[in-house]
Amino acid sequence: MTKFLKPYIILLSLFAAALVYSSAMGATEFTSPSFLVLLAALIYSEVGYISYGGSYKATLTMPLVTYGMWSHNAISIYLAIIIYNFAYRLLVKFKEKNEEQLINLKYVFNTALQIIMAFFTLKLSLLFHFDANLKSLVLLWTMNFILIISNSLATTAVVYFSGAKTAFKEFKPLSYLHLVHYYTLITATVYLFSVAYGLEGLLLGLVLVLFTQTTTLSRSSSKAINDRLILDKLTGAYNRAYMEEVISGNINKKKPFTLTFIDLDDFKSVNDAYGHIIGDNLLVDFAAIIKSMMGKDEMLFRYGGDEFCVCSPGSNSIKQMKKNVDELVFVFKIESQETMIQYHISSGEYYYTGKDELSFQDVITYVDQHMYRKKKNKQSKQIV
Repeated sequence: MTKFLKPYIILLSLFAAALVYSSAMGATEFTSPSFLVLLAALIYSEVGYISYGGSYKATLTMPLVTYGMWSHNAISIYLAIIIYNFAYRLLVKFKEKNEEQLINLKYVFNTALQIIMAFFTLKLSLLFHFDANLKSLVLLWTMNFILIISNSLATTAVVYFSGAKTAFKEFKPLSYLHLVHYYTLITATVYLFSVAYGLEGLLLGLVLVLFTQTTTLSRSSSKAINDRLILDKLTGAYNRAYMEEVISGNINKKKPFTLTFIDLDDFKSVNDAYGHIIGDNLLVDFAAIIKSMMGKDEMLFRYGGDEFCVCSPGSNSIKQMKKNVDELVFVFKIESQETMIQYHISSGEYYYTGKDELSFQDVITYVDQHMYRKKKNKQSKQIV
């Protein structure tokens, strides 16, 4: 299924590129004061969630782009989308010391999808003229619902093509109603203020709505519309890329945490003896066990292969564990063979006090060294 992921994103990107090219004959409005104000608001909205420490992207770019497609020509808004997405990637890379490439598959997908959504915004907007009446609000609400659901379906397709077979089964359109209500209010507010008071009204409207971004969207259950590629498709734990983002974010904010690194002992022998499918099933079961031991404010990541990490706030470490995790004996039952596999794990910890200047790789080095020392001591005891 993963073989369809890149072709799918390439297809979306080509469509978006065709839209930009077809509208390129129009003159851009980069010198227009109202456009510059809108561009600044889009950049602020896109990167603003970093300032309040949100784990998911929560922005007002979609309703602001809707307003932009009403008030400016298409090519200007398409270029604005490219700019604010790049600004977000740039800030993440340098502020949080993120090691991902600036222009990666995620950036291409998000930018292409937003350009396509902007195009459909323009087409749907031709069906009615927005005014300060109930009919216009209903039509605007309907348009936002269509756009948000379409946007989410396109993102869900990426998750599905990444290997999550249940992605569409978990898709719940009604969960986006809160976002539809809010985006409708935002678009109407900015548009009506700008029509009534010109540039001054636009500035006032943007200040009012951007002020609500962190307090409203940070609590929204739909805030991860374009940022859902953070889970490991096999185990359901968060993936390594998201782990780097979280750990780097904590370091950048000087936020204390404990990272527990977990490695399954001699996991290769399980794959050799029972096959990779059984090995994969064991990893899924192990991840579920670790999750059951964690507190609600802890996060489980799959670092790679049979290696997992738990990030705990402060000096806490897998709160619900009653004894040293290295002493536990884990059991996995192979239903088809009525066989029980017993296995052990090794772990290492690193406590970040919030005072040291270090990088994500430094943390991994420290916690890996601690695990290695504990594993070596355990092996020495077994020999004795």
